[in-house]
Amino acid sequence: MIEYGINRLGAGAQIFEPVTLGFPSRENVTRTGFLGSTIGNRAIIRSGTIIYCDVFIGDDFSCGHNVLIREKTRIGNRAAIGTASIIEGQVVIGNDVSLQSLVYVPTGTTIGDHVFIGPNTVLTNDRYPPSRIGGLQGPTLSDGAAVGANATIRCDRNKRCPTL
Repeated sequence: MIEYGINRLGAGAQIFEPVTLGFPSRENVTRTGFLGSTIGNRAIIRSGTIIYCDVFIGDDFSCGHNVLIREKTRIGNRAAIGTASIIEGQVVIGNDVSLQSLVYVPTGTTIGDHVFIGPNTVLTNDRYPPSRIGGLQGPTLSDGAAVGANATIRCDRNKRCPTL
């Protein structure tokens, strides 16, 4: 395991090499002693996964291979993130959430409790790519939402991102 910053692993966590914990965000690249990743009890983190600094993950988390979780993300208990999924950072994911393989979650997204997102789903946060006019705002998936495979959830031209 490659570690940056100060990381905390819960009891019974299983880490399969190679995994990187606490990877520094841009503001921490030249610093030492910054807050790394906090991983709850009984986590299973498979090979190729990179979890940035200032990430908090609850108990009974599992992920597939080659998952990327960027800084300032909060993930609740009993969450499962599928192989090759990307969570861009500053994201909130609730309890009992299942993201299947190849899911893309952009910055600023909120995912409630008991949410299912099917494989190869893309959420977007830029209403006018690539200009970023009006800023980035991710979608909100409410408690109990279910999204099927190969879905794309995008903001509309009226500067609204969906709440599902």
